[in-house]
Amino acid sequence: MAELGQIKIKSERKVQMVELDLDMDDKVIDSLAHAGFNLIKYDRQELAAYAFRKALEAYIKGDKECTLQIRNKSRSSKRSSQRSRSRKS
Repeated sequence: MAELGQIKIKSERKVQMVELDLDMDDKVIDSLAHAGFNLIKYDRQELAAYAFRKALEAYIKGDKECTLQIRNKSRSSKRSSQRSRSRKS
């Protein structure tokens, strides 16, 4: 597993926020989740913010395993090259 580098808080700002309680059926939730995933998957900043928020929430809840799971890039690239070789044969 790759090591996570340092995270520094550069600044903070006060924001006004509204939380909504929504009632949606499963089909709407699935559609929104799919659309959200497609919108966010190439936005590195938002993905990093999401992962950081989830780790903080786990830490606050007292979860001992609140570390982020980060794959080693060299391992994942080896897997993808093995997959492409197996598809060719």
